[in-house]
Amino acid sequence: MSSNTVASRLAFAASAASFALLLTACGGDGSDGARTGPAGAAKDKSTTAGPSDDDAPPPPDAAALKGMLVKAEDVPDFLAPPGGAKETEEIFSRDAQTFFSSDKPACQALSGSMLATPQGAPRAAAGTVGVRGTGELGDKKPEKAAGLEDGLEKAFGAMADLRMEVVSLSSYEGDGAQSVIDGYKEAVRKCGKGFTIDATEDGKKALETVQSGGSGEAGQQDGPMPVVSLKPVPVDKGDDAAAWVLKVGEDALTLPINVVAVRKGPVVVTVSSTSFDFSGSGKPPLDVAQAQLDKLTGVS
Repeated sequence: MSSNTVASRLAFAASAASFALLLTACGGDGSDGARTGPAGAAKDKSTTAGPSDDDAPPPPDAAALKGMLVKAEDVPDFLAPPGGAKETEEIFSRDAQTFFSSDKPACQALSGSMLATPQGAPRAAAGTVGVRGTGELGDKKPEKAAGLEDGLEKAFGAMADLRMEVVSLSSYEGDGAQSVIDGYKEAVRKCGKGFTIDATEDGKKALETVQSGGSGEAGQQDGPMPVVSLKPVPVDKGDDAAAWVLKVGEDALTLPINVVAVRKGPVVVTVSSTSFDFSGSGKPPLDVAQAQLDKLTGVS
């Protein structure tokens, strides 16, 4: 494999997963669900919304969702960061669906699925990021690289053993949660031939804040990312669910990202899983989704 090919694969993998990598490095175990924007002050809007039915309890607020997020001990080989970081709160905010856009309006609901960003108009939201495959890496002894090309190849090989899995929880009034699942299903039906994902101005600002660690000294994010294909995946969990695999990239170089979204009552659990082996052999992160469903206490 030529050095240009190896470098291109590494660059593409880093581009496709940069958002998840940044979140993992910074912590990112949740949001107060009420940030007004990347540079805005926190303003808790969740307490103003009432339940959709007089006899029904209100959907969980941001603090409750954050407390129910999966942790490292809940999923085998799931290395979740201890604690959160204020810089990452925007990524899992109730406004996160505005951070990404699609060139096809019908595919807008899927534009943030790489990061499992909450969709619709949630009352509150929270999220976390896990790295899997580190146990496999721990059993390997580092090998000395013969040169730049060999070093890049070994680096890519190590990266190929890792998976980044992003988990978000979002709660909704009324039939908002079901509307999100229905929207996913419709978008999956219409977008099988692909579309393009881009970050909006608000999204770029939020991601730059994460990248810079709050210092404001980060470069611009990469340009639009092509989704070359998308296929539905059968799933039967919760009250209703949708799952799909999308391949991002260009030409023969694509990276599969598996996403599953499950509704339980007024809460939507969304999990995206990115594997960097380029084989397309990744599977829907159903074990993570089930572990997260099991932690939704008091939700029905």
